[in-house]
Amino acid sequence: MKIADKIREITTFISENEEGEGPEIARNLQQKAALAMRHGMESQEWEDYMREFATNSAQLQRLKGQDSMMNEVWGLSALAYIVGNGVCTMVSRANTIREMEADMISGLDRNLSPDPDEDVIPE
Repeated sequence: MKIADKIREITTFISENEEGEGPEIARNLQQKAALAMRHGMESQEWEDYMREFATNSAQLQRLKGQDSMMNEVWGLSALAYIVGNGVCTMVSRANTIREMEADMISGLDRNLSPDPDEDVIPE
């Protein structure tokens, strides 16, 4: 699954399950986003948060800013949106790609396989 599609899937699930698991998942994402923001891109907290949106190792590397995406003008901005929007959770329906420009969203998955691997499982 593509990164942006995974984010949309989580957002939709939270929004459609406001009376069930949605709020708990949203709070979990909010806490992880806040810790990622506080500890920075090099931290385990950043990786833990980004694992929520990656389905394979290459995607996780991108979300950690450890591939060529960081050479793109929008690279850091895209990651900042994912973390910054993540602290809003239920107010914004946990839509971590909200307000991102189309080139940022498409760039998240550029040249990456959407196929999952077992190395990337959210903790």
